[in-house]
Amino acid sequence: MTRLYAIGGVAVVLLGLLVSSIVIVDEREEVLVLQFGRRLVVDAFARWRISDVIQFRQAGGGGDLAAAESRLETILTSQIREVLGSVTSNTILSADRVGLMNRIRDGAITRARALGVEVIDVRIKRTELPQQNLAATFQ
Repeated sequence: MTRLYAIGGVAVVLLGLLVSSIVIVDEREEVLVLQFGRRLVVDAFARWRISDVIQFRQAGGGGDLAAAESRLETILTSQIREVLGSVTSNTILSADRVGLMNRIRDGAITRARALGVEVIDVRIKRTELPQQNLAATFQ
């Protein structure tokens, strides 16, 4: 009997989630969906400098600037995904954006130290939806 109640309770919760995710819009109304998942095109850049030449030379593959830039780009991309993936798109587009850039910078500073590099600043120039999301939004 308790098993039947448990199954019934789970069914009610699932039904509630299903009903809450469906929105019926009158054809005379316009609706903008504000939750698209975490797919964004982010254009960002970082200012950095070599802080430890010996460590930079060892970590960057013999002092190869292109290899070091590639490793730094991997670090920055990882930080951007980690930070922006933990917040809503509204936060990214709000005044809290400066705080997000600082969080990205702080994480990159810690990780880039192993490369002999000091990250000075990280800035997000723009964020936008991928082309397929934009087309779906305008439809």
